[in-house]
Amino acid sequence: MPTIRVRACPTCKSDEPHRHLDAEETKWLRDRRGLRDTDDVHVWWKCAREGCRTMRHYWDKSKWEQLPPPDPE
Repeated sequence: MPTIRVRACPTCKSDEPHRHLDAEETKWLRDRRGLRDTDDVHVWWKCAREGCRTMRHYWDKSKWEQLPPPDPE
């Protein structure tokens, strides 16, 4: 069961539940930030609010990224 923590979301402008990144989000973050496989991404969390695409660093709220919108199907 994934761990949920309430953290400030820079997009939602409120405290929201956040969860660990899934495998696809982790890959995207590594590519976006140029992180190596040995770099720890466990400190990055994604806002769990429906529709929010923001990922933030757990301790440093100034470090955040926003996932691209989903592909239209």
